[in-house]
Amino acid sequence: MARLQHVASVEEALSQALDTDDPKVVEHELGQSISIGFCSPLFAALFDRYSALRSGANGDDAADDSAAMDGLHAAIQLLTRRVKANAEIREDAVQLLSTEIEEFSNPSSGENEVKYDGPGRDQVLLTAGNLRRSLEARIAAAARLESTLALPTDASSVGALELSIQAAREAGVHERLLMKAEDKMVSARRRSVVTGDRLRSSGPGTLTRNDSDSSSRPSVLDEGERPRCDTTEWPGMSGEDEGADYSSDKKSKQSAENDAVAFNHFENLRGFNAQSERALAKKLCWESRAISQSLSVLDDNPDEVSTLATSASAGQMALSINRCILGYMRDRIVFYREMLAQYILQIGLMKPSLVDEIYLQLMKQLTKNPKRDSSIRGWSLFAMCATSFPPSLALQKYVIMFLKAQVAESNSFWRLVRNFAAYSLKKLENLLENGATGFIPSIDEIRGYEARPPFLATIQLLDGTPLADTFPVTPELTVSQLVEICSHFLGLEDHVVNFLGLTTISERVVIGKTGQSSAAATTTSTSFVSASNDGNDPVSDGNDKEIPPPPALTVSTSTSSTTSSSSPSSYFHKFIAAPSFLSSDVFLGDIFEKELIRGRDVRFVLKIRLNPVYMLQYTDEMYDRLVYIQVQDEIVKGNLPVLEEEALLRLTALAIAVDCEDVPPLTVEEIIEMGVLDYLPQEWRPAHDEEEWSELVLDTITDNLLDEQDALFPVSELQRIYIEEVTRHRLYGACFFPSKLVNRGSKNSGNGLNYCLGIELPNYFVIAVNGYGMHILGRDGSMLAFCEYADIAYCGGAYPQYKICLKKASDLAAPVEDIIVTTKYSEELDALIADYKEITALMNEA
Repeated sequence: MARLQHVASVEEALSQALDTDDPKVVEHELGQSISIGFCSPLFAALFDRYSALRSGANGDDAADDSAAMDGLHAAIQLLTRRVKANAEIREDAVQLLSTEIEEFSNPSSGENEVKYDGPGRDQVLLTAGNLRRSLEARIAAAARLESTLALPTDASSVGALELSIQAAREAGVHERLLMKAEDKMVSARRRSVVTGDRLRSSGPGTLTRNDSDSSSRPSVLDEGERPRCDTTEWPGMSGEDEGADYSSDKKSKQSAENDAVAFNHFENLRGFNAQSERALAKKLCWESRAISQSLSVLDDNPDEVSTLATSASAGQMALSINRCILGYMRDRIVFYREMLAQYILQIGLMKPSLVDEIYLQLMKQLTKNPKRDSSIRGWSLFAMCATSFPPSLALQKYVIMFLKAQVAESNSFWRLVRNFAAYSLKKLENLLENGATGFIPSIDEIRGYEARPPFLATIQLLDGTPLADTFPVTPELTVSQLVEICSHFLGLEDHVVNFLGLTTISERVVIGKTGQSSAAATTTSTSFVSASNDGNDPVSDGNDKEIPPPPALTVSTSTSSTTSSSSPSSYFHKFIAAPSFLSSDVFLGDIFEKELIRGRDVRFVLKIRLNPVYMLQYTDEMYDRLVYIQVQDEIVKGNLPVLEEEALLRLTALAIAVDCEDVPPLTVEEIIEMGVLDYLPQEWRPAHDEEEWSELVLDTITDNLLDEQDALFPVSELQRIYIEEVTRHRLYGACFFPSKLVNRGSKNSGNGLNYCLGIELPNYFVIAVNGYGMHILGRDGSMLAFCEYADIAYCGGAYPQYKICLKKASDLAAPVEDIIVTTKYSEELDALIADYKEITALMNEA
């Protein structure tokens, strides 16, 4: 009730503000309404009133002077906030400030001198002048950095790029541009290292033709950069000149451009029959000026819902919509842009006759828009409209052609624009199939569209089984929410959601001459290995630990095997580049945006993050499938090494039998066709040739996995047997974290590290965390130490350092020993240990 009374009072104050001549009163009432989250239908009329008062439409000189002074202070306040927030600063911000300074310095009457004394006026002008110089320095630093980014990335440009980054950081350039520059510098350094290695390997002779070609070819990131100034730091695609020598490319490009402007042929356009096609096409392009009349022929519909804000004629509403679109896209300097977007969406739902006008104006402002920031905001608004209401049947085909043109032609639009278009097309198809939702995003959700883009996500299981190819992800969707959605889709019980997580596969986008993009995985992998995961990486090693047939959970400390051909340190290094699970509260849009800036496509992989001991007794067909594909992946990668050939043959036979389903393999050739080597860890493959391995696996299947009718056991039973075999390993379900020791306990001290764990830790080791406790593994994979979660008295830290305090729970007199390590996975390590400690405590209480 109190809320309704408050809203009613604010509504009454807004109505009274319509009759005032003071723009400060209008601005104050708008701020009050926004502060309580109330979106009034009077906003359109108030915005018009505010603009009229600011522009001096009432002819009151005193009001003009007050508006000028208030405009300068508002501009200073707005730009100061953006500087403190390290937000993007553009040229139009400096122009706005300069205009306000000039109006403040040269008032039309002498009231400024009366209201402000001399020192007060000088102080205001001094503050504005200092702010303008600061903004100009920031813009100049950003422009210099952008021009440096346009240069080819080679070893000689790394130094200049470093200096430009340092100068830009000191000037306060926003993080997106700095991140893009740092990624390019890393790319240049990596390229110079690769080139140096190739030169050293080729000897003192000249480069071969292939080496020369590859060294002179621009990088993938360079191909994706525009030579002109990038005002939003989005890696737009290269210019339209690529592939111009190919007639097929020209035809496809011309076709896409025709589809993008096909809405020029919409029958309801104003002047469709009176104007030439060329004149109409010129009219329907981006403009920074407000239109003087609606784009389409409008008729007032008396049956539509009407309020005070929408009681104007349809033509007047169309002009109001245009001003709101210009304001939201930053083609005009206005405040409360989120309210403008919400107002447009409300109009689209309350007055269906204006829906086509909204879509036409958006397509017009997105056609040949030279400003990237404006284009991105326009696409954000387009995506919100495509979520709320569809166009009419007559306009639908033109809107769909417009969207498909952005998706199909990769060289004409930026990657982000194509992403917005694909997302909008997906949401629009859902609307056309199911009807308008009537949904209007809240102010916070609209701000989410400004902070991060929506996108279509690809979600899959670890073995590549797709869960969704084009799942629409809104800007406010987090990792935990997507995990819950996937869990319900798979039919898992609610408590299982807490044990799941997401990892990513990042692939570099390669743009060919035809303009079509393709993805290249960043790392090589076997048939079962994804390009990224929670710390389990490809490249096996020779540091083997056994999965013994007995149920005892033991780990061999052997540091090598007869079948190993990898280096002693491979077990440590395989985890260095492996990403961890995504934090549960991270927005998916932020992850997508980061990879987009780097020129990469990202896919999300659903995996099991936590493996409590009591879940070994849990039986569920889908959960068993998730566990099976994950433990098989661990075996193939070598994260859970197998020492005995007999155990390896048993696991390989089970995996092949699962893939065969009901029909068992009968010949060696069938086993070879299935790729038997892909089922084996890398270090075991040289032990036999492919035919010998196939014979051994076929014998194992024939002797152990066939029933009385010579048919394979059910797949679910075979998966369960495989899981039971692997769960005997001490490192089952572990996440691995390569670490470097910062502190070192003394052997001579009675309370040193040796007393707590019985060993002296090396400089580099791997921390493995699973349901049993925390394991410390050497660089060669040997087991160095183990402690239960009850022995961890404290753990925590800030990236990149992490501190673990160990104390024997069974010995009250035992001292506390600190282990301080550095690892780039400190946050995920802390989250895993905390979750396992909580699970262990609950189990002990039960």
